[in-house]
Amino acid sequence: MVHVGRGWSRSWAAWIAASAALCVVAVGGCQQKRCAQECDLFGLCTASATERQAASCVAANNSDCQGSKACRYYGKCSMVGHACARTSAADCQLSNKCKWAGECGFVDGKCSAVAASDCQRSKYCKDKGMCRLKAKYGGLGVCTK
Repeated sequence: MVHVGRGWSRSWAAWIAASAALCVVAVGGCQQKRCAQECDLFGLCTASATERQAASCVAANNSDCQGSKACRYYGKCSMVGHACARTSAADCQLSNKCKWAGECGFVDGKCSAVAASDCQRSKYCKDKGMCRLKAKYGGLGVCTK
């Protein structure tokens, strides 16, 4: 039996059947409607439930993460466990932080400008003249005028 809220339970088979009713056919398979927003924002595109845990939305692969706003804005493009996270410079390079501000390197879990070339390729260099690398603490850097 699975606890499904409000003090009532169903058999596992009934829970699966009810969950399947919430799914829509989408490119890449079946996805719960309620996961659609979490997919767009955080890359949590796949419904997952276990006998002991209610249905939740999780990342099933790197593609889920790479299609999300978390990847575009913050470089959280790799699946770690069942969530999206920054794991390397490759993740940072997929983000707007790299394109706009030159934060294309990876230092202590953060995207950061690490070379003058990061700044020189950025939109802020072209639009605002922020083409020089300024080193900060811990190996982090920012692009400045």
